[in-house]
Amino acid sequence: GSDVKIYRPKNRSSRPAIVMWDVTPEKVKAFGVHLRRFLWRYRPKSLMFAGNCESTFPGLAELGSNVVLAALQEEGAKQKEEAHSKEVDDSDKDRHREVSK
Repeated sequence: GSDVKIYRPKNRSSRPAIVMWDVTPEKVKAFGVHLRRFLWRYRPKSLMFAGNCESTFPGLAELGSNVVLAALQEEGAKQKEEAHSKEVDDSDKDRHREVSK
């Protein structure tokens, strides 16, 4: 079974939710992928995080932070790649224009 469950909004007044359990350092990257897809699909204006207390699950706050960082860093890397590809495409077009003149 999966350690992630997404609850889709049932109507206009409900909100989407993503629930992750059994979070471990080995699963951070995979959870980051799920979170990134959730954020991309639903584009929430705000996020709420809930979980066990740090006193009952030492290290959970750091794991949660790492999941968020994994989601956002990967997205940032993709945006940088897309921006770089566009710059390369634009410079190739400029070079083509110069050669064509």
